[in-house]
Amino acid sequence: MSLLFACLALTTTALAQDDDDWGDDGDDVGFADAGPTSGPEEVSPWTLSGYLRTQEALWIKRLSTEPLGLARQTAELTVRYRKGAVTAVATGHGEVDPYYLTTDNYDPATRDVYGYLIQPRELWAGVVKGPVEVSAGRQVVAWGEGVMISPVDVINARDLRDPGMTDLSDLRLPVTMLRVGTFVGNHRFEVMGIPEADFGLRSSPEGPFGPIPGIAARAEVPEFIDVDELLGNIDTSYVHNQDRWALSQIQALGRWGWRGRGVDLGLYGGRVIDKLGTIGNPEDNPNLIDPDLTQIDIPLDHGLYWFAGHSGAAAVKSLLFRWEAAAEFGRPYNIGDIIAPTSTGANFYTIVAEQTVYTGMAGVGYTGLPRTRIDVEFSDGWVKDGGVNLTFPVAQAQLAARASHSLMRERLEFVGVFAGMGLTLPGEEEDGTAREFAVLQYGWFGSLSGSYEVADGLHATLGYVTYHEGEELSPLIGFNTHDRLFTQVRWDF
Repeated sequence: MSLLFACLALTTTALAQDDDDWGDDGDDVGFADAGPTSGPEEVSPWTLSGYLRTQEALWIKRLSTEPLGLARQTAELTVRYRKGAVTAVATGHGEVDPYYLTTDNYDPATRDVYGYLIQPRELWAGVVKGPVEVSAGRQVVAWGEGVMISPVDVINARDLRDPGMTDLSDLRLPVTMLRVGTFVGNHRFEVMGIPEADFGLRSSPEGPFGPIPGIAARAEVPEFIDVDELLGNIDTSYVHNQDRWALSQIQALGRWGWRGRGVDLGLYGGRVIDKLGTIGNPEDNPNLIDPDLTQIDIPLDHGLYWFAGHSGAAAVKSLLFRWEAAAEFGRPYNIGDIIAPTSTGANFYTIVAEQTVYTGMAGVGYTGLPRTRIDVEFSDGWVKDGGVNLTFPVAQAQLAARASHSLMRERLEFVGVFAGMGLTLPGEEEDGTAREFAVLQYGWFGSLSGSYEVADGLHATLGYVTYHEGEELSPLIGFNTHDRLFTQVRWDF
């Protein structure tokens, strides 16, 4: 089940450009930036910025029954202080969706997830002394070189509520950490401790991008049981087994980076928490055909596991080659079916097993055409000892591509994105049966959007996103009716 949300993360990040964190891209707490500009007038150390945004979306394949898919209104405000060696940032984020607050089409858990959200985002302070940088508070740290697929980007949880429609500024969610780094020539060394367990934002179990409807449709239960109908009368919600703050789940990580002439290299490692989580059995493991059953709290367990990774990038004229490799040791995954048949009906029934998974990514970016950028990335993985009967295909091949082109002095930009899962080469299985060639059998996603800068800081966007669940049970199960036509107007100030 955890790969369900991993795939959503992939499709979401497919719209985002991940930058390295050596400069002033927002990852590195800003210590490497230049100080206030000198001049005859004193420059205030305080700055105020933010944005207002409205997002709307229509369910294209359900216009006659449920046309509106989103009506979210968002406001974010950031206060920044920078003077000398000290930098501090405080950001507040709030959003409301009148449709989800008032509709009867969804259960209470979905209305809670999509109806409104008020939370702090970045909230940290830092100081630099010579080559040493220290910062503490809620921060965003982007690891790796991947534009769309990044096996080593494990620090921050994601906003996975609306795959394919999340702005870069909202994608990674800040987490509380103590971060210490230093530069030694072209080398950078950094360690961090993370006492907060932040599991991100995701669709509720029966929400618009929740897993339960799709899993129920594929569940192998007695013919006289309509699991979909049964779940329609039961409210489901996630419950995290871990506390947000606990000494037993502190994460500790470190990295080394080196920047040469046209080449970047990085090594990563540490003890991290599984932010996606594995589904456990609800308390008392209720039978789904129990007429008195009205509520199921599905527990999500977030275990710690060891992680090691490497990333690199090399520029050759108009090409930028990127690569990553990651190893996860003892990461928990679900085994078997989520909904299992019994002699009298059906139960939520899961087994969790620790697995060792190795993942590699290779990508290339091309900027040889005027006002055009093309990125293509491919990743694949391998589960030690085979990962027998994993609920979802943990180590399946993934292909992602992104192309953008700007016009009218870069005021108009078109962006196309594609991401898919699945590649099986012909051969012979261990039992002697023939293995046929298959591609994208676990589903794919695509989007096309255009954005126009109406005025300085004011952008209007129109786009379309389509989802295809594939022929095999996969993280995209149940998304075949989720095509959306979406609009967005955003004012940055």
